[in-house]
Amino acid sequence: MPVFEFHIDVAVPSASLWGAIERETELMPKYAPEWFSSIEYHEGEGNKPGSVYSVHYGENLKDHTDNTSNFVKFKIITFDAEKRSVVLEALEGGYFHQYPSIHRWTHSYNVIEVDDSHSKLQVIADNDGKNEEDIKAALAQAQELMQAWIKVYLSHVEEESK
Repeated sequence: MPVFEFHIDVAVPSASLWGAIERETELMPKYAPEWFSSIEYHEGEGNKPGSVYSVHYGENLKDHTDNTSNFVKFKIITFDAEKRSVVLEALEGGYFHQYPSIHRWTHSYNVIEVDDSHSKLQVIADNDGKNEEDIKAALAQAQELMQAWIKVYLSHVEEESK
């Protein structure tokens, strides 16, 4: 099973970055509707393991989707505030419609403290893709989405600090 890892350097303290991840289902559609138009809970609530929610894509993702994959439904597998780590499993939509060779996809976010004013977001994606091109395309899309979310989050932090 292919496992990929990438890091995004973020010029905010790790507590701030983790705070954004804890509130991402609230913040994503509020501050980045062009990427993530809405979040809908199907089971559970908030950051509880077992909760299931859908992320509906916004206008900036039209090029990455078709009419059947303009959302992805996730299940929270683990959510550990102490370790600043969360694991999500994709249940439907997203990569499954776009990349036919992928039938299982999980990813974890881990916030790593670099120093008092910098952190890293470690993203680990695990999937069962058989087609290397599908896997590369899905990973590139995951990186693009996370970088867009971080950029929006940082601009929001700058606005709040003024």
